[in-house]
Amino acid sequence: MKIKLLPIALLALLTIACNTNKKTNQTETTTSAKTACCDSHHAKASKVYSVESLMESADKLVDQEIQVKGNVLHTCKHSGRRCFLAGDDEKVTIRVEAAGKIKGFNQELVGSEIIVTGFVKERRLTKEYIDNYEHQLQEKSHQEDGSAESCAAENNNITKMRNWMKEHNSDYYAIYYIQGEDYESIQ
Repeated sequence: MKIKLLPIALLALLTIACNTNKKTNQTETTTSAKTACCDSHHAKASKVYSVESLMESADKLVDQEIQVKGNVLHTCKHSGRRCFLAGDDEKVTIRVEAAGKIKGFNQELVGSEIIVTGFVKERRLTKEYIDNYEHQLQEKSHQEDGSAESCAAENNNITKMRNWMKEHNSDYYAIYYIQGEDYESIQ
């Protein structure tokens, strides 16, 4: 159930994630630097996860170095510091945060298949955080016109997160992402 709700939560947080860091786009690392770094990471990581298989085991891989292969579904236009990878089923996605050798993700990567080397990270959304987010959405819906559809979708995501927490007797909702240290494009 967590796997099905994760893409919904990621899409709900996409707006927040893309707008929190409006730095100018940074260029990606040079091909030679990426290749040299990735070659050393291939020796460390014995398995390349698909996005789907990674999401199935993400809770057991937190803070571990992994490699994940997926299609770039989106890169954040404002900062270039994030991209979203999808597996064969575009409903299953994971966010990749630029770190290490990655200076940013260019728009040209959208639609490409890449292998990212990085660390699985977990962000826990507490009940208080979700309550605050819902309050912000309510204020936003009163200020804007034409965004009712967007707010309804985000409120639906909040409801699904709360329902998951209740069903699993959990005081948080976990969102998994990758702290990307390096990546390489698949030819």
